[in-house]
Amino acid sequence: MNHLKQIVLFVIIGTYLYRLGFLHGSSKSKKSSVSTSHVSSSTFNNNSSSILVSFANVIEKRLQFRPGIYNYGTSSSNATILISGASISGDYHDKRKLWFQVFAMGSSMLEKSKCHFTNEEVNRTLYDNGTLPLRQWDEIENEIFLCRIGKREATLQLIPTIGADPNTNHILQLYRCPLHSILSATEVENLYRHTVNDNMALGIDVLHKDRLNDTYSEVIKIYLPINEPTVGVHEVASPLSSNKPFLQQRHNMTLCVVVHVNGITQLNEFIRYHHDVVGIDHIHVGVFMQHSKGEDETILHIVNRLYKPDIDAGTLTVSALWNKASIGIDCEYQHMPKISFYQQCLYRAKSTSEFVGTWDLDEYFLFKDIDRNTQQKQSLPSILRAIDHTECNDWCFVTIKSSIAGGGLPQEESIGLAVLDFPQRANVTNTQWQKSISRTKNVFLNSFHTPGSCLSEGKTNISDVIKTSPADGKCAFYIDEAVMVHVRGVLTYGGGYAIPSNEQAIENELLKRLIGNG
Repeated sequence: MNHLKQIVLFVIIGTYLYRLGFLHGSSKSKKSSVSTSHVSSSTFNNNSSSILVSFANVIEKRLQFRPGIYNYGTSSSNATILISGASISGDYHDKRKLWFQVFAMGSSMLEKSKCHFTNEEVNRTLYDNGTLPLRQWDEIENEIFLCRIGKREATLQLIPTIGADPNTNHILQLYRCPLHSILSATEVENLYRHTVNDNMALGIDVLHKDRLNDTYSEVIKIYLPINEPTVGVHEVASPLSSNKPFLQQRHNMTLCVVVHVNGITQLNEFIRYHHDVVGIDHIHVGVFMQHSKGEDETILHIVNRLYKPDIDAGTLTVSALWNKASIGIDCEYQHMPKISFYQQCLYRAKSTSEFVGTWDLDEYFLFKDIDRNTQQKQSLPSILRAIDHTECNDWCFVTIKSSIAGGGLPQEESIGLAVLDFPQRANVTNTQWQKSISRTKNVFLNSFHTPGSCLSEGKTNISDVIKTSPADGKCAFYIDEAVMVHVRGVLTYGGGYAIPSNEQAIENELLKRLIGNG
């Protein structure tokens, strides 16, 4: 009942802010595309010169896959694998390539009591012995998995996922299958036409090959659409813009961000600032679902209604993140869903965007030392494209240091807008809350702070992915042209909204950047 009261309160506040002009909403609601799809398996007509992929009619439109723990291997050596997500994506830089991804974890991962380390734990442990108490697992690294469509198949290739952030190392394994090696260009075009015109989904079998007796066993059959960006547990709960197929969308940059239900009222300011001022043309929001089914659907309905103009314009995508009870992982409840969402957001962006950023709702990107008149004409993607780095021209990712904000009203008197509540920020930066922006063609692992797993300059094979750190200054490096203004994490930093006394406070230009010369 308390949760429902909160939801009603959100609607009231949202409607009020909308009338004031703070919220970008619509009085017309659109039925959310939150339903389930059931299709028959794909078959091939080998008698035709152009092999056709045929589908049965889709009963409903929703997830084609739900997460779960699956057995593989022989009866004498059964093992388990948790598949937390799956996706189809293209290649933003090469339209001929179509990929199928599986996001997986081994059974030992399920036994972990903890999946996330605080910065304090990381710093303390590394200072003491240079290692982290994260048990790395390799139980599926040497296993052979295949993807099969009809009677054709290809090997799922394991992508190295050792990043600079220990919270993502060996937690989520990524497997990738080249669908362009299974299907011809004509077949892909035919498949694509079916999925767009008839709302069909592609059936893909994930198989395990027993190395001892050379036999195959089916792990799971996954049905995935190509015209909709619906994958895995992170259900895309917002319709596509103007019925434009997902793989035909093109954005300069996608921003991945997670919001809890109690942060929905702050979401509009975050979206407006980063879209209108910073120039990020696509934001993918993952909304944490932690209530009953009916309440969750109400929350998604509210979000889709409030942000309908942005969704219709193709600048906003909304996904539902799983709650703790929906999947049995013995981890702190919010970190595993966030990590999994970040990966799937990255791989969606590989289809549609040149760059992808990942930061939190309490962090605002701020250009430094740029005249306001000039600032209004510049955008973050154009600045990223103009980077000329002597160590690595085809860079992997850039990282921005953080500045703590504060100096405003006491928390109980908060206005609720970051640009008004935080008129000052510290004149120093830190790497504790650093955030990164990736080149989607070179990054193969997303994370809280630094991706890490990159293709080096001149490399094209996935097996060449290596760990990269911004401290190295080569294909990943810090940039000084911007700072991440941390406007709510201050509560864990100095207590309250005050800048720590040992740090010089300077003007926080968020408000000036938002309203311009006015």
